Amino acid sequence: MAMEALAGLSAALGQAFARDLFTQWNRSAITAAEVPARPGRGHNCAIDVEFSGSVDAVDVDEGSDVGAGEFDSDIDIPATLPWAEYRKAFWISERTIDAAASYGNVTADALVDLFGERVMSAGARLCSKINRDLLNGTGTGTGGFQSIVGMVTACANSGTYFNVSRGARPEWSANVLANGGVPRPLTMPLLAALEQLIFVAFGAPPTAIRTTPGVWAKYEALFESIRRLATDGNGPLAYRAGASQLFWRGVPIIRDKDMPSGTLIMENNAYHEVQFLPKAGTPRDAVIQEMRNLVGGNGNQGGIITATQIPFKIAALAKQGSSVKFMLYTTLQYALKRPNSFGKITDIDET
Repeated sequence: MAMEALAGLSAALGQAFARDLFTQWNRSAITAAEVPARPGRGHNCAIDVEFSGSVDAVDVDEGSDVGAGEFDSDIDIPATLPWAEYRKAFWISERTIDAAASYGNVTADALVDLFGERVMSAGARLCSKINRDLLNGTGTGTGGFQSIVGMVTACANSGTYFNVSRGARPEWSANVLANGGVPRPLTMPLLAALEQLIFVAFGAPPTAIRTTPGVWAKYEALFESIRRLATDGNGPLAYRAGASQLFWRGVPIIRDKDMPSGTLIMENNAYHEVQFLPKAGTPRDAVIQEMRNLVGGNGNQGGIITATQIPFKIAALAKQGSSVKFMLYTTLQYALKRPNSFGKITDIDET
């Protein structure tokens, strides 16, 4: 009598899956998690800014009268940008939700609660898009609609930002070291030159440096000569190849996968923020809408979670038959409130 092997029975057995769902995407949102987020108000994102008047203080003769040309005050003007709206929607049949829930312990736990998993993954996708635009947004999105005016765009020394001309108000300019599109190596003197510009314009050093993973690696390589071997006297035991965190003059260097190539920004965390438009509640909202904060991550169990302070709303859309539609959305804008506290180096060689 032949032995019954698993191969002969496997077609009749149910398929069992691991309890964990192994997502393959990276939707970490490091910058969105670190920039402060605060409620805005009104029909646009608006801040009041003050600039120096045209007449400086003067030295005078003893007892002299004040001349007509000496009267002058600092100038307060409004700075405004339109709100930008972002959303991510999904559509799923109720049969799919019911069927997934019926699988119990033979499939991934996340798929048993299919609706919850779709909300989580859609929220991470929305968060990742906002993170990209917080760095790279130009004010005009891919569909031609209003987008975030991101950090790299805002950190400039010419043009208009928040409807304020930098030509007319030089104090509104950031500090920029470019090289005409020609890649050049990252060096200590280059970093020092940007910090000097910021200190002269703003009066204090930066609190953080934000750059690409490639430039981050170039900075780490500047210390190649001080790598060392740890030994116990009988031979090498460990190759100590630097640190998991990098600093320059005590300032942390942060890498974000969404930073544009060859770019480094020195920033001051007290002078920028995300402003979001709070949602007005209605009796209907209590049933079909829910507020949460955006959370990004790399999708791994126990992996990187990048939780932001930016709220979004989950809204149920019109129901059709036995299916449901939901939309995750938020209205926001990035505000660099004091551009001269920021600085940017471009054209850094990452090869």
